[in-house]
Amino acid sequence: VPFFWTVIFPAIGIPLWIKGRRRALAKLEALERGAAAPAEIVEVFRDGSVEINGRNPWMIVYTFETADGRRVEGRVRGWEPENRDRERGQALWAVYVREDPERNAIWPPIR
Repeated sequence: VPFFWTVIFPAIGIPLWIKGRRRALAKLEALERGAAAPAEIVEVFRDGSVEINGRNPWMIVYTFETADGRRVEGRVRGWEPENRDRERGQALWAVYVREDPERNAIWPPIR
């Protein structure tokens, strides 16, 4: 039993924590020092791959064009019920890190 708690949980949990932290820091960097670009919602759907307390978040897929003309797609999960009312083609703002547009977020952030 001690082996299970002291080796298995950290062996699984630490890599997951590192991945989540990197993803959060990339979004934060985009929000703090990112360049703004007009974006458009491509798709909104219920994300069945995640479930917490019997609820699934809404996945919002958006695209934007960087200053150098590159088209980038981003995704964000939102737990608020208002996200179901978002529609394809709806305009919003994206912020992205110029050196790496894959690190992006939408503004204002979705909850």
